Amino acid sequence: MKNNGFVKNEHYIPRYVLKHFKNDNGDIYFVNIKTEPFKWVKSGINRVMVEKDFYEITNNNREYILRNKHEKEYSIWETENAPMYDDFIKLSRKIDFPEQFNKLVTEDQKNFCRYEAAFLLHTALLLIRGIGIKQIAMRTKDNISKREQNILGLMLLYPTEDVLAYAKELYAVDEIETINEFIKSNEKQNASKLLIEHLLNNFAIRVYSASGEESFYLSDNPVLVQKFDQIEYMLPLSPQLCIGLYRQKWCKGNPLSDPNVYRLSDNQVKKVNRQSLKNTKRIIISQQNTDINFVKSILSGSNDNIQKDILWEK
Repeated sequence: MKNNGFVKNEHYIPRYVLKHFKNDNGDIYFVNIKTEPFKWVKSGINRVMVEKDFYEITNNNREYILRNKHEKEYSIWETENAPMYDDFIKLSRKIDFPEQFNKLVTEDQKNFCRYEAAFLLHTALLLIRGIGIKQIAMRTKDNISKREQNILGLMLLYPTEDVLAYAKELYAVDEIETINEFIKSNEKQNASKLLIEHLLNNFAIRVYSASGEESFYLSDNPVLVQKFDQIEYMLPLSPQLCIGLYRQKWCKGNPLSDPNVYRLSDNQVKKVNRQSLKNTKRIIISQQNTDINFVKSILSGSNDNIQKDILWEK
């Protein structure tokens, strides 16, 4: 939605992801876990996983600073990434997907690496731009000033050059030199750059598909971090497809890619959904509009008897 040429309602989950969670009628069903009674609500893409001025910063006069800068940057990235994402989802719907994926990994390594890099970057940017990291960034630290708290929060979310630009607009001229020194001395706090480099340089993807009647949920905080044995990050891509990120292994200087598609049973898919529910800040999507009692049981803690799920037996 645009207001005077600016986007007002900003998605923190890309629309190219959300569209794959629509049902056959083109609707999205979600539960807002902060409201009672719990119930599935029908919506469209433009009204879910979206928040007013989500990426925006204002000064003390409530004037926008660099308005829509990050909205535009994420929009460019989405435009570039969406075709590859869509192609992979389309491939996953083929009957012989496991064979096609195996062939992609073993015989077309260059093309597979393009997909892998795209999904690693996709995972990193979901963490950086997401609702979860924003809440972390805005938490108060008692041992530093309010001004420094604000700067560190920005450094978790944005590149250093953008933080410097925001600081220039937010603070008086006589404060800028001190703030610039603080930013440079805390440059290692810049989560966006570090996280992207960390995932691209150290991880590989493993592919999972739902083999039964259950399908994967999509949370508003969708990246599951260290929730499963052997997998450090897990992320649903569609109701039938999920990826896991594991530490890259090497042989004679070459990366070892996993050519398998791991088929998950209904019980295993429920384990992923269980963690997605526990990771949710407010909104959870299910294409199937499934049993609301499962959602209730997880959120109430009645099904919370282990710390880390094991998707398969070793």
